Amino acid sequence: DFETTPEAVGDTQLCTCLINKDGVRLSTTEHLIAAVAAMGIDNLIVELDSSEVPIMDGSALPFIYLLQKGGIEEQNVAKRFKEKVRIEEDGKWAEVEPYDGFHIDFEIAFNHPAINESRQRIGLDITTQSFIEEISRARTFRFMKDIEYMHANNLALGGSMDSAVVLDE
Repeated sequence: DFETTPEAVGDTQLCTCLINKDGVRLSTTEHLIAAVAAMGIDNLIVELDSSEVPIMDGSALPFIYLLQKGGIEEQNVAKRFKEKVRIEEDGKWAEVEPYDGFHIDFEIAFNHPAINESRQRIGLDITTQSFIEEISRARTFRFMKDIEYMHANNLALGGSMDSAVVLDE
């Protein structure tokens, strides 16, 4: 069993990896968790037969489709909100805090010509509709130098050039 809490995140090296109380790792959770959150789902059981969530096409869109197709049932239980959480490491940080809605300000910076040529920043009020229309098709990207490392560490084994944008030097 895994919980999607900040405390469960055990590794963010090239993916989001959850680690449960028994030390079992579940990798590549980011697109599934994003789709679940965007659909307003906060109580869900997902069964997997692998230690990695399928990459699908490298975006959250297939998970949105599956959640819509399966249907969403509203439960008669109030949602619980936690206090602000901030994680910092090597000069990078992420912060989440309670808010009446869901707003994201995000900026990405990599020393790479394809990314440095334009400022990669977004500020967006996230609703189910805005996530589906503006974010869910965003694709995973990787640097070519990372692919061999990932495979050697049993990550992205189902990945291909069809499921990610791969950048070389």
